[in-house]
Amino acid sequence: MRCFFGLMVLGIIGSLPLPALDFWSSLPHDRLIEELLKVMTPEDMAGQVLVFAYPGETPPERLRGWVRDNSLGGVKIFGWNANSLESLTKAVRMLQESSQANRLKIPLFIATDQEGGWVRHVRFNTSQTSGNMSIGATGQGADAYRTGLLIGQELRALGINFNFAPTVDLAINPESHVIGTRAFSLNPVQTAILSVAFYKGLEEAGVIATAKHFPGHGRAAEDSHGKLPRINVRWEELLETDLLPYQYLIRENIPAIMSGHLAFPTLTGNDEPASLSSFFATEVARRRLGFDNLLITDDLFMEGAQIRGRPLAEVAEKAFRAGHDLILISQPQDQLANTLRHFSRLARNDAGFRERLRVSVARVLRVKLRYLRTPQPVPLYPQAQEAQRLIPAEGSKEYFFQQAARSVSIHGSEGLPWPANPGRVLLVTPYRRSFEILRSRVPTADLLEYSYDPFYGYDPEVAARLRSLAPGYDRILFNLVTPGSVQLLSALQSHAAKVTVLSQLSPTPLLKTPWVRSAVLVWGQHLVNLELGIAAIFGDFQPRGRIPVPLMP
Repeated sequence: MRCFFGLMVLGIIGSLPLPALDFWSSLPHDRLIEELLKVMTPEDMAGQVLVFAYPGETPPERLRGWVRDNSLGGVKIFGWNANSLESLTKAVRMLQESSQANRLKIPLFIATDQEGGWVRHVRFNTSQTSGNMSIGATGQGADAYRTGLLIGQELRALGINFNFAPTVDLAINPESHVIGTRAFSLNPVQTAILSVAFYKGLEEAGVIATAKHFPGHGRAAEDSHGKLPRINVRWEELLETDLLPYQYLIRENIPAIMSGHLAFPTLTGNDEPASLSSFFATEVARRRLGFDNLLITDDLFMEGAQIRGRPLAEVAEKAFRAGHDLILISQPQDQLANTLRHFSRLARNDAGFRERLRVSVARVLRVKLRYLRTPQPVPLYPQAQEAQRLIPAEGSKEYFFQQAARSVSIHGSEGLPWPANPGRVLLVTPYRRSFEILRSRVPTADLLEYSYDPFYGYDPEVAARLRSLAPGYDRILFNLVTPGSVQLLSALQSHAAKVTVLSQLSPTPLLKTPWVRSAVLVWGQHLVNLELGIAAIFGDFQPRGRIPVPLMP
């Protein structure tokens, strides 16, 4: 009788509706992760490890359906999604509303690349900064922290909770133009200190930081967007240089690391990129460096990650099985759908894949809970009016001007500063706005404009024109911007005493022009950098930045 009564009680309890269990349940984080994993379907888990993108300003219904029905883990915001503050905040609201329509209510990672400098996917009114190498030139951790904080404050106003920054690649290869001023420095310790400070600034704003491009893109001359760089380096050297910033950041509990599409054949014995490599993801990042937060791939749509004859879905599977937790794919849309179907099918039918999912989804949930279930998280539903009030961040314009001024550096000072009446002046530049700044000081200055493209080349006709003009001027100000423009600069070698260089991006092209006797380095492409550079040339202030890469051949 007692046994029969017990069975009746169990039957009644079993028929009662279970309490709602979702991301917002008031359980301790570890317990909540355990309970969520118990109730997640294979499709739920497959979705959580994928980060997709979309074309245009409005997220399509298909993408919102994946968020709602398949528990998609994240969405990446590219520049083409961010044409206006109003449309972007509306898009983020739509996406997060879809995430909250799912029974688990797990918020999306809303990610972007807002490094500062020339990598700034969200533009409109956001702050213009001089970038990482400018911070390296000041050498001040406070500059790195404040930059991360202000960038983070602007992103949080837009509902963006995940930033693919800081870039911690070292400026090792002078031909690494895709990294260039995105690097803080050549020095691994300085890079480590500034990287940690930048991360802590983002952390203070409640935004997830991501160190990239693991294990290090700074040795590669090639751009992994267009091809797979192959880097030959000994393990001991890699550990003491490129990997040193990651060791610092991992000790400080950085929430995410992004793997690059970079092959290291001397270490792996093959041309497999780090983004698909179990050696780098599992052996190096996890076991040797002790990283246990999110490992995310760079965009698998990039050429450096492609495997000839293999669809993106299979490339994504390889990256995931190698040990990555989040798989980033920007396009094309049909391949996103194929990848989601492929992962869902594997989650249902492959026990080993499903167990890998449980490990990675636990990490995803842990980071989402750490950042998105706090007293003051990045808002799920940003409002355009409030974002307009908060962007640019308070005090940012004045701060970034001061930071840019502190970073201005001198490489050779012969003939500097220029006198108030410098004689006949020719400006050679791709930026007409720099001519306007110069004409405000030298109304009689002349302009020779060259094209920013080709980036790695120059127009021989412009070079011939420059040679013919040069003898008629007392001073020539050459605006060095691209690797190609250094070849144009070489047309002036016989007039070295007249030439002052205003360098705006990576200064390493100056290694090819040891004859240049005076150069002012300003690190960025914005108007403020041009103004400061010309002010320094005329002696309005004494530049005190320290060039963070060697310029002696």
